[in-house]
Amino acid sequence: VKSLGAKAGVVLNPGTPLSAIEYVLD
Repeated sequence: VKSLGAKAGVVLNPGTPLSAIEYVLD
């Protein structure tokens, strides 16, 4: 659930750096 919420946050915030996205997905 936490990971899904984080992914949703990334989708809602297109300005998120790629490194932050990779950190969430890891």
